[in-house]
Amino acid sequence: MVRAMATSKRVAAAREPTAPPATDTRQRIIQAGLAVLTRGEPFSLGEIAREAGISRQALYLHFDSRVALAVAVAQYSDELFGVEQALAPVREATDAPSLLRAQARFVTKYNERLYPVVRMADALRQTDPDMAAPWEDRLAARRAGGRAIAARLDQWGALSDEWTVETAGDWICALASVKLWEELVIDLRWSKERFARSLEQQLCSALLRTPGEEAPTAVAHSAKGTGKKSRA
Repeated sequence: MVRAMATSKRVAAAREPTAPPATDTRQRIIQAGLAVLTRGEPFSLGEIAREAGISRQALYLHFDSRVALAVAVAQYSDELFGVEQALAPVREATDAPSLLRAQARFVTKYNERLYPVVRMADALRQTDPDMAAPWEDRLAARRAGGRAIAARLDQWGALSDEWTVETAGDWICALASVKLWEELVIDLRWSKERFARSLEQQLCSALLRTPGEEAPTAVAHSAKGTGKKSRA
């Protein structure tokens, strides 16, 4: 109960995303859903309908289930956050330390914004099997992002021999989890700066080749990229 109250207060205290006025009912419903989540309130269709200024019956004309609305709210939250723009430092990094630093900074900012949405989706998937597919889609996208970072490290010859691109990518994916951010920042009261710094240090120390570690030969490098060589 104490954790639930503290979490609710922290979510409610978060600044709501700035959104332009909705031009149609569907968009107004989506904005209302995000506003309700940001305040730390239950993802109730009745409450969202009241927030949007419409009846629950009118809401069902646009979304036939909580899952459908949840997916729309998650997509809208990403758009409002500006995921592509926020990822620019990750895409533009030209060396391994800069890449992992940018990833750590992105994860810290993105998870703070995404936290209310993930809490809702995680709770919803416990009771509604239709939430399983959207949840797996988000996980698959995060995993692909992690493996893309690992592939760049591997191309630069910076990835330690302890890892394949696949296992390193999965590790990057796991460290980007909102649940890890929640436990450290919300429950254990880490500052966002401490979280970002520690995440960067963990990524670099675990994944990068040490100064005395020899670069792989062409054959070994090829085998590692295909997942044939890993002790992780």
